[in-house]
Amino acid sequence: MELNLNYGLLPVERVLGVQWCVQSDAFKFKISIQDRPLTRRGILSVVSSIYDPLGELVPVVLKAKLILQELCRKGLGWDHVVPLPIAQEWINWIQELHLLESFKVDRCLKPVDFGNVASAQLHHFADASEVGYGTATYLRLCNTNGKLCCTLIMRKSRVVPLKPITIPRLKLTAAVVAARMDRLWRKELQMPLLDSVFWTDSTSVLKYIKNETSRFRTFVANRVTEILNVSCEAQWRHVSTSSNPADLASRGLGVKAFLMTEQWTCGPRFLLCSEKHWPTNPDDSIELLEQDDHEVKIIRPCFPDYVHDHWKEDSFFGYQFLNGVNPMVIRRCPALPQNFPVTDEMVFKGSKQRLKYEMKKGNIFLCDYKILDGVKANIINGKQQYLVAPLVLLHKTPDDKLMPIAIQLKQTPAEDNPIFLPTDSEWDWLLAKTFVRNADLNLHQLSFHLLRTHLLAEVFTVALLRHLPMMHPLYKLLMPHTRYTLMINFLARKLLISDTGMLTILREALSSVTYRSLCLPDDISDRGLEDVPNFYYRDDGLKLWNIIYRFVKGTLSFYYKDDKMVQDDQALQEWIYAIYSNGFTNIPMRLNTVKELLKFVTMVIFTCSAQHSAVNSGQYDFIGWMPNTPVSLEGPPPSRKGEATEATMLDTLPSIDVTVHGMATVWLLSKQSSDSEYLGNYPEQRFTDKVPLEKIKTFKQQLKKLHKQIKKRNKHLKPPYTYLDPKVVENSVSL
Repeated sequence: MELNLNYGLLPVERVLGVQWCVQSDAFKFKISIQDRPLTRRGILSVVSSIYDPLGELVPVVLKAKLILQELCRKGLGWDHVVPLPIAQEWINWIQELHLLESFKVDRCLKPVDFGNVASAQLHHFADASEVGYGTATYLRLCNTNGKLCCTLIMRKSRVVPLKPITIPRLKLTAAVVAARMDRLWRKELQMPLLDSVFWTDSTSVLKYIKNETSRFRTFVANRVTEILNVSCEAQWRHVSTSSNPADLASRGLGVKAFLMTEQWTCGPRFLLCSEKHWPTNPDDSIELLEQDDHEVKIIRPCFPDYVHDHWKEDSFFGYQFLNGVNPMVIRRCPALPQNFPVTDEMVFKGSKQRLKYEMKKGNIFLCDYKILDGVKANIINGKQQYLVAPLVLLHKTPDDKLMPIAIQLKQTPAEDNPIFLPTDSEWDWLLAKTFVRNADLNLHQLSFHLLRTHLLAEVFTVALLRHLPMMHPLYKLLMPHTRYTLMINFLARKLLISDTGMLTILREALSSVTYRSLCLPDDISDRGLEDVPNFYYRDDGLKLWNIIYRFVKGTLSFYYKDDKMVQDDQALQEWIYAIYSNGFTNIPMRLNTVKELLKFVTMVIFTCSAQHSAVNSGQYDFIGWMPNTPVSLEGPPPSRKGEATEATMLDTLPSIDVTVHGMATVWLLSKQSSDSEYLGNYPEQRFTDKVPLEKIKTFKQQLKKLHKQIKKRNKHLKPPYTYLDPKVVENSVSL
């Protein structure tokens, strides 16, 4: 039967629930809800049946998607019955859905009587909330008479991931979607377009986009790059939340509220005004990005350049025992070892000072590398390498510098094992210090870095995974501090650890590991370093230890009210016994009090985070200039004084290929991983109780305060000490 266009109404075309009313030239929606069971599967079936290709209904549909996400968060199966509160919310949503049949959108992007288009411009609005993020894209037209109209052409909306993401990151993600919408519509709209305008109510996003000085963490850096590939910073503007239609796409609306919202289809009123009436950015401060922003990378100074300029200086040599990559060897010396026969004549010649009195005043310090005694060095490229087990004596001067005053390169005194002094020839003294730096590197890498952080963290991790259930509070507390540890240790075993000299050193080093040496306050006390000046590893480390302890105490005291609860926790006792029996024995085999538990857990977190940062993050800083800390030595240690020359020094240092390999290794170990999680950041919200969540919040605040203190101090330090800055300390041994 043919249709007579002169009489009656024009037909309605239908495609999957979207209707085109030819008579009014508008799109409408036909809502036909089939009966589905009140389960997660049934709800998904209904939500998926709503066909909305251009996102006209995204605020309404987002509400239903949030219901689905809540079911996922609660772990409900596909066919489990929906809990009553959520079921009621779903029923209310369904009952309003038929009202959408009154909603219509004009098909034509310009009014019928608009006339000729003089200019066209895309306006993209982006926003995010705790539950979702979205965009709304409008086409703003101006005719030859200066008349304006604005039409919504596309919208996008997504629920946030189950894994928590910060609001600034979500708003930046929404901005990326807006940039993608611009690229899409500039391609699809076959018409001349002015430069697009992008709107956000987030000053953080604007600062990220306008930034020209700071480097960002990978998440932000990649998204800012994508945004700037599509737009320039001048195209991004600030809009208030109340005038941002994308706010509806990020939070959702009920059907009744949606139908009453004119801004959704027409855009904010200011788009119908000239540009001089548009919102402006708040103030000039939007150009300035706070360096305390979590997304800003801490960029350390080019430290190898500083080392290049100062590596020969005795004061810098002494400085590295306190604040270098290995502050773990030095200790106060109350009496000289019998195998280190230093005399007053050697070190205080022509001075009234005496070793005995300086030791009594606590001004003499010793670094003893006896663990390396007897270790056979490797053969590299057919050439024998050399490793010594030196003793180093240092003196704290009246101006608070730590100066080396004597070096013996082997443990046993002998005629061919002289004690080198600062008064010796330049090359004798420099060569002796070079052998010490190489010994320090070997002991550091194997004992204080590999053994005392990587391998101990592996013991803690395996015991945790084997003996503590996922719902256990200690599991929730420690799990973030095990991230990537097993993987990085597997790679280290495969690629870096040999089966000869390294294992000998590890075996000797393991016998020296004590529980007290892993607890920073005890270790500092046992080594007699409580009042050494300019000891930033100690200063920052003790502050971090105390912050971690308060966090652990506040969290675990909520679950363990008394000692009996600790003693009766079978899973907890199995965990500590597994560490005792399979790791190392110089720790408690059983936890009997809350106090013991708090100290041990603090030690675990500190070891996996702060301690690893202290002995790992600065490796390239101090080893990047190879003569300061050679990765290997190709010449034998000097056996007589007065024979070393510049040529001797050059022959002793490693070859180019060995140096390059070593530098590449320490650069890789020192760099921040692309998805680092820093101390205090817990993206997976494992705790649900109010008290632990409050303690995490307080923990973050205290870490931020410490960061500011360290940052302020470092402004006046050359070189600055950054390795225990909470902005640098990762949650776990992940690299």
